[in-house]
Amino acid sequence: MSRNHNHHQRCVEKHSIYSPALEAVSDDYKTIRWNISALTPSKWAGPPSHEVDEAWKKYTGMGAMLLSQDDLIRINASRYSVPVPTAVGDGYIAHVEWYHQLHCVYMLWQQTYPEWYTDEAKMKAEEPELWHEHLDHCAETLRASIMCHADANIVPSNWVKGRHWPHPNYNLDHKCRDFDAAYQWAYDHQAKPPPGFELFARPKEGGYSEYEDLPFDPFDAGTVVRMKDTDRIQ
Repeated sequence: MSRNHNHHQRCVEKHSIYSPALEAVSDDYKTIRWNISALTPSKWAGPPSHEVDEAWKKYTGMGAMLLSQDDLIRINASRYSVPVPTAVGDGYIAHVEWYHQLHCVYMLWQQTYPEWYTDEAKMKAEEPELWHEHLDHCAETLRASIMCHADANIVPSNWVKGRHWPHPNYNLDHKCRDFDAAYQWAYDHQAKPPPGFELFARPKEGGYSEYEDLPFDPFDAGTVVRMKDTDRIQ
C-alpha cells in the first residue's frame, strides 16, 4: 500500500519534508538565468532607499499564518507551539520558512547601512547582547539552510577590470521553484485578526508553556504557566 502511495507522490513531495505550502509548489521548476553582476541594478540591493525597503517589505512584512493541529503534528513541531487567540481562529501561529530566511538576509544587509536603519543601530548600542543573538541566529539559520540544500551549481570565474583576483561569476542558469506561486500561497493563508488586535501578545488566561531557549524535543513541555491538561496535544 505504501509503495503505491509513493508511486503517486509528486517529485517535490518526495524530496521535501511535509508542508501544507507544498501545494503551491509545482514539479515543473523554472530555468532562470541569474544576473548578479556588481554593476547590474537590483531592487533589493543598496544604497538603501524607500523603494528598496518596499521591495523587501512585500515579503518580510507578511502576517503570520494559521497552522492546523494536524499539520503541526505532521511537521513534527513542538506540541506546545503558540496557538492563535480564539478571536482569530483555530490553529497555531506560523510562517513559511522562506519568510524567515528573507527576513534574515534583509536584517544582515541592514547592518551595513546604520545611518539609514537607525532602529537597528540603536538596538546594537542599547541591547548589544540581544542584537548579537539575533544576528547569530540569522547567520546560523542561513548556514543550516545552505548546507541542507547543498547547491551543486558550478561557479566559474572571470577577470574583471580593477580586481586583483578572478571574480566568481554567478550569472548562470538555475532550476527554481515558482516563487510568485509560493508567495501567493503564503499571502492567501495569512491570519486575519480583528482590527487593532495584538496577535503576538502573551495570553492573559488559559495557560502556556515557556522555555529558556527554543525546544529541540517536540514533546518538551517547558515551564508550564497555568497550563491545563486539555490544552496539550498528545
